[in-house]
Amino acid sequence: MAELEPTPADTTAKPDGFQVKVEESDVVVNKKFEDETVEITLNVNHTVDAEGPEED
Repeated sequence: MAELEPTPADTTAKPDGFQVKVEESDVVVNKKFEDETVEITLNVNHTVDAEGPEED
């Protein structure tokens, strides 16, 4: 299986009402709700199984 090229940050899906910030393999998704801010931080390095699914 060939390795995929990274997706440019400007083409990343953005959920409604959330701000998405992408820096290399780090992704920060946040949303302001009333007087609170919800922030989700992800590191997407090595999150794809390189071998693919097992076949029966």
